[in-house]
Amino acid sequence: MMDTKSILTSKTVIGIVVAGMGMIAPLVQQYLGVTVTGDDGASLLDGLAKVAESVGLLFALYGRVVATKQIG
Repeated sequence: MMDTKSILTSKTVIGIVVAGMGMIAPLVQQYLGVTVTGDDGASLLDGLAKVAESVGLLFALYGRVVATKQIG
């Protein structure tokens, strides 16, 4: 019998979700009509989205490397 885990406990899946949220954050901001005044505010939001993408992708990579159980 193989050990399995829930998809919600997978580090790889969690990392991919975080990275995806970082990628779609600017689109959601536009869709909701949220405006940021000034170049500094726009740069801050863009930087936060890129950080979320990077952290999510690194976490997904880490999760893939240390995985010992299948998702089931």
